[in-house]
Amino acid sequence: MIFQSWDSCLSLADFAVATNSSRYQILRRFSREVGTTPHAYLTQHRIKRAKEMIVAGYPLAETALACGFSDQSHLTRAFSRQLGLTPGCFARKVG
Repeated sequence: MIFQSWDSCLSLADFAVATNSSRYQILRRFSREVGTTPHAYLTQHRIKRAKEMIVAGYPLAETALACGFSDQSHLTRAFSRQLGLTPGCFARKVG
């Protein structure tokens, strides 16, 4: 589901319905198998896609919305937490 719908709002309830299990079962199983929570994994995937778009030259605001972030500041906070630099700094380094 994450690879197919990474740019939309996904919740534990969505995963639970898709797998016919509870939200807590999904959370425990996913964390055990992947090593992180579904939300953290989804955020990592979105950041990966954002990096690809930034390298391709897309504007940051457009990138944020296309990758499922609510706005550019949401992208900036998530990007900075994961990579230690802002999307703007990343764009300047690869540009």
